[in-house]
Amino acid sequence: MESFPAPQPASSEITPLLPVRVSQRTFNLPRRPPNNLNHLFIFLLSILLFISLHFFFYAALSPSDAEKEVGGPNPGEKEKVGPTYPDSMRIEGPMSPLLHDPGICVVEGGEEDEKIYILVSSGVGLPVRTSRDRVNWSAAGFIFPTSAPSSTNRFTGVANGNLWAPDITHIPSRGFFLYYAASSLGSRNSGIFLATSADGKEWKDGGVVLESGERNEWNAIDPNLAKDPETGEWWLVFGSYWGGTCCDGSQSTYSIHVTRSNSSSILGPYFSQAGIPALEGAGDEILGGHGNVVGPGGQSVFMDDDGPVMVYHYSAEKPHMYHIGMNKVEFRDGWPVVA
Repeated sequence: MESFPAPQPASSEITPLLPVRVSQRTFNLPRRPPNNLNHLFIFLLSILLFISLHFFFYAALSPSDAEKEVGGPNPGEKEKVGPTYPDSMRIEGPMSPLLHDPGICVVEGGEEDEKIYILVSSGVGLPVRTSRDRVNWSAAGFIFPTSAPSSTNRFTGVANGNLWAPDITHIPSRGFFLYYAASSLGSRNSGIFLATSADGKEWKDGGVVLESGERNEWNAIDPNLAKDPETGEWWLVFGSYWGGTCCDGSQSTYSIHVTRSNSSSILGPYFSQAGIPALEGAGDEILGGHGNVVGPGGQSVFMDDDGPVMVYHYSAEKPHMYHIGMNKVEFRDGWPVVA
């Protein structure tokens, strides 16, 4: 909100009425007999004075038309307006308010020869949901319906603890590969694990594939399986960021950023649009908080018939209440934008 200088009185001198003080002596002026016309005149004069002062203060506190045109009281000062983002596409079904870090894969020719979307999210046992149209979703059990692998306990600190950020990939003729993290808040004692399945229903524990400790400057969390289009090789990318952002429900500072590489190698280097290296913390925001969407993050991207789609979680009006959002991803001048 713009601030304006406080109004200054036209004069600091006020003429006293009764009594009048002169030379340290007080004299009471003689009072005249009541006069109705005089009373009426004084009453009307008081109203006129009140209206005049009210208009004066209003004018002092209101920006002029010229100020409105430039956006503020100083010439050239524009009102700062944050970026605008499109709303999520429609999603229906039992999306738990605790649903977090969604990962999706698309399976062509599934049951009844239909396309099936499989969504896995963070939580005890790694909850699973499925859809046939990307809009209507149904609960479909858990990756680990009875208990998480006991090898995760040393990272979560408890038996059958919360597992994080699952990334699910379906490779035709090879089955399903699910990478996920086991850790606890504020700790670098973390491990990335693998689970595999032939049909996406029965899962086998593949054990820990990467781990970190307090001695490391990185954190083994947020895995993502990616394929190099040039070589056909598969790479495990993981989020090793330590410190800086705050995932705190309705106070979350999460937002989604992107960098790009012009190299033919998946190893980069990667840069922002301004040419700043990603290794220096650069990145262009493509989705931030807007409207009722607070702290979008935990995202993943999957390919569908209408192009790439990004799925993410965001917080709502209550702390630690999360929802799922989805937006198509388009490219402008070679850079992704949400649509």
